[in-house]
Amino acid sequence: MRKIKAGYDIAVQALERDQSGDRNMPRNIGTIDQVIGFMPGLAVIAYIAKDGVIMPGWVPAVLAGVFLIVTRTFEYCRSYGVLGFTTVEHVDRSS
Repeated sequence: MRKIKAGYDIAVQALERDQSGDRNMPRNIGTIDQVIGFMPGLAVIAYIAKDGVIMPGWVPAVLAGVFLIVTRTFEYCRSYGVLGFTTVEHVDRSS
């Protein structure tokens, strides 16, 4: 029971940090990139899942679709990080 309570406390703390804007993971995917990447990922998964059966040849496409959806959901792409690339809009709020 203590493990469940500890897991719940960790989830609550993470949610509170996220709502306060304090993020542990850097963000390198901007809003436009999220939409542009999420749509094809969802389309690939939907197209493949329409028959209800995933054939062996579709596995790479499923993985690519899942990769796009996951990276866009968490707003972080390891490939972008390795290349030093970001699509996050930096707004100057010094004025």
